[in-house]
Amino acid sequence: MSATAQNSYSKTFIRSCILYEVLQKKPVFEAYETICNTLKEKIAYKEFDYWFHRFYNGNHDLEDDTWQIKVRNSNDLRCSINPPSEVPHKISEIDWCKKFVEYFNGVPQKPSLIYNMPEKVWNEICAKMELYDRLVARKVSRNFRDKIDQQELHFNTLGICFEQDEARLFLNEKTVNYCPVPNGCTIIYENRTIRIKGGDYRKIALQDFKTIVSKDAKTFSVLFDAQMSEQIRGNIFKDVLDVLRSMNKLRVRKLVCELKNEEIDAILPYFEPKTLEVVHFFASSTDGHSTKLMDTVQLKNAKALIFDIDNCSINIEKFFHLTYFDVTLDLFTKDDAVKIRDILMKSDTFKYANFESDDFDPIEIANVFVPDYQSDDWPIINYTRHNKKFLLKINPNSFQIKKMV
Repeated sequence: MSATAQNSYSKTFIRSCILYEVLQKKPVFEAYETICNTLKEKIAYKEFDYWFHRFYNGNHDLEDDTWQIKVRNSNDLRCSINPPSEVPHKISEIDWCKKFVEYFNGVPQKPSLIYNMPEKVWNEICAKMELYDRLVARKVSRNFRDKIDQQELHFNTLGICFEQDEARLFLNEKTVNYCPVPNGCTIIYENRTIRIKGGDYRKIALQDFKTIVSKDAKTFSVLFDAQMSEQIRGNIFKDVLDVLRSMNKLRVRKLVCELKNEEIDAILPYFEPKTLEVVHFFASSTDGHSTKLMDTVQLKNAKALIFDIDNCSINIEKFFHLTYFDVTLDLFTKDDAVKIRDILMKSDTFKYANFESDDFDPIEIANVFVPDYQSDDWPIINYTRHNKKFLLKINPNSFQIKKMV
């Protein structure tokens, strides 16, 4: 089958395509995806499901409209079906579950057996599903998707990573991998694999990410491979922002990002400042960073910052409201050390800092705290001033400060 997006198809033609997929013994969801992608038409799943199982059960009449199909307008094939009340009232909850498992594994059932499953049974099935099974079940039918999405998921660690030829979800200690294959994508979780035809692996990963994203994850990460093309990266990052926007503000304790500088600026507003305590940034580019970052309400309220970004040009004073921070600076001077010496006496929250730089003189920095300091070793200084005690460690390219209790 092949077509252009401009074609308009009759109901009879679409039904003949469904019959073809049935005769090929395709699973119902795979057949649905194939037809929608090939015809470039969005067919209502309930309509598709009705005709698929009608043909599967041996009735190959393309014209007999036994059910009332309401077409919303003459140019729109999306429609809804009013299913007959064929539900066996005496079926047990165990039998409902058996029917669900059969349908989930590709064995066609009467639509009424699935669409009218008691709410209690739905909830119990969804609650007992492992994460991987939930993601797979969402792809079986729209009805499954709606039911599963009503169940809340909570993760301590949640993240998404996009690489050149792979996407990954991080869910606590588990990883779900999405890899491209000809005409589709494979999803790998532990020792299980599922293949999705006609789908882009990045889009499928993002759809699953949107399904499981939790407002209360303790650690949340968004990572991008620096080698990804600018166009693809821009489109995917925009989709990530759309997901975060739909969640309002996420209540996350730790945020980890490997992004470009402008992407970091764009993503921060979607996190609740009062909850966000630790921020860890990796930069995918080395073009420095504006001072606006430290002026955001999220960073003003944070307790710790790890800033793995080369050529950072943020003023040192901006960091000392934090309890802990680790930053890489393009330049660290004697004047910076003087600023630190004075700030240490004013900050009540500070406990530890590490400054990385390829450009500073350790002895010159030590002399700011201990005048005329001379040593052949890298300075380790117990510094006391105004009853406040600090341990200073100065190496060829790092300067560590620890407040002593």
